[in-house]
Amino acid sequence: QERFLPMRDGVKLQTKTWLPVLPAGSATPPCVVETDGYDVALDPFFIPALQDLARRGYAVTFARLRGTPPSEGMRDLYNKFGQDGYDIIEWVAAQPWCNGDVGMVGGSLLGISQWLAAKQAPPHLKTIIPDVSCGDC
Repeated sequence: QERFLPMRDGVKLQTKTWLPVLPAGSATPPCVVETDGYDVALDPFFIPALQDLARRGYAVTFARLRGTPPSEGMRDLYNKFGQDGYDIIEWVAAQPWCNGDVGMVGGSLLGISQWLAAKQAPPHLKTIIPDVSCGDC
């Protein structure tokens, strides 16, 4: 599922969601979010791991951060990426395919964006798993 999700300031970010195939009567799964600020040419490095998480029973949402085509807006790492992360997490948590528990994954800029989102204290964010990133962003 692909959509353009509006942020609090009206900028729309591209998101892609993969849902797990679960047996009838299964509990609604938690969700994993990855926010990407790199070029689409790097998708072959990110997408397969996210699809694997969906095969393992997680709902997964991949979002392109502002200023990363085809998302709208200008890149604004320290002022907007955290707010955008908050908005994405809370939107995901409210979806019927998510049980309300959200975690984040990714490395480098995808890890930095986790720290920035966590600083905003989204109530449904349960864990971050940043890799190769600074923690004092």
